[in-house]
Amino acid sequence: MYRLTLCVATLLLCFGLVFAETHKAKIKSVDEEKRTITFDVAGMEKTFDVAKDAKLYGLGKAAPGQPPLEIPVTLGMIKDRDATITTNKSDVVTEVKLEPVSDAKKKKTKKNK
Repeated sequence: MYRLTLCVATLLLCFGLVFAETHKAKIKSVDEEKRTITFDVAGMEKTFDVAKDAKLYGLGKAAPGQPPLEIPVTLGMIKDRDATITTNKSDVVTEVKLEPVSDAKKKKTKKNK
């Protein structure tokens, strides 16, 4: 009986993970009041609701041999940034991980100032 329960629980967990979708895209716009973000999905611009408990973060540098640090960010800080966005089966954003800014982009920004 224990094995059957464990197998069913594992199966349900796997099906739950299948329904989550991950998108790599540049965030076009953010509406902080409505808690929505807009980005391209398969060449079309789509707007998604952001869950109140969504995890929004960027990755910072860590000491050698350590995993990167997760740096919390606010909804207003993610506009015009490349990100990995995870949605649940209801198309609600549950996680936004900002991609690191490349050194080339940093140099261009410094030259423009």
